[in-house]
Amino acid sequence: MPDDYECGFTLLLFPVYDEFPYNEMDVFSLTVGKYFETARKTWFTAEAGLSFVNRQKMKFASQPVITEFLYWSSNYSVQKENKTGFGAMLKADFNWAVLPYVGLGAGAYANFNSVQSAAGFEVKLLLGWLNTKRKR
Repeated sequence: MPDDYECGFTLLLFPVYDEFPYNEMDVFSLTVGKYFETARKTWFTAEAGLSFVNRQKMKFASQPVITEFLYWSSNYSVQKENKTGFGAMLKADFNWAVLPYVGLGAGAYANFNSVQSAAGFEVKLLLGWLNTKRKR
């Protein structure tokens, strides 16, 4: 996004801004992983695989600000273009079985591809039989 970008707005009792430009990114991945038991109720998983990415890329073009009655336009026009590509997905999680059917997990992921690489953090709630071992 340009440094001097200004969003368009309508002035009523207070300014009502136009929708801020954003892009959407869909990632579909197929991964295989390994399960590492760390304790009776905790485990770690590592995954890697291929991904397909569908993303919108934005192009900004400078334009003069148009003012009409109570409306001021943005100083840039935005064009969106769909891009697709293939890449690699890496993921690691740490999980804890709070109860035999309920657990919590936290992890990080990274997706490297030709369109736009992304990385992030996730927190998750696990539901279902977690196959915890009995105390000895």
